[in-house]
Amino acid sequence: NLTKQAGEVIVSGFLFTAEDFSIQDFKNIKGSLVNYGKGTFTFRIPIKNIDKMVKIKGINRIETTKNANLKINKI
Repeated sequence: NLTKQAGEVIVSGFLFTAEDFSIQDFKNIKGSLVNYGKGTFTFRIPIKNIDKMVKIKGINRIETTKNANLKINKI
């Protein structure tokens, strides 16, 4: 879930939060959120700010990808 936008690498995924999570704290580190209710969000943030993101109070879980089953064909 990496993309490049305006010269920055952006990571996106799902965010699961507690009641004490601050949306403003997330926005302060250049993150954007879409709220799906009950503490569930999708997010986008510059990858250079991941270290700041994981320090925000109230984040319970971060998912950036889903598990994938890879089928590898031997040649």
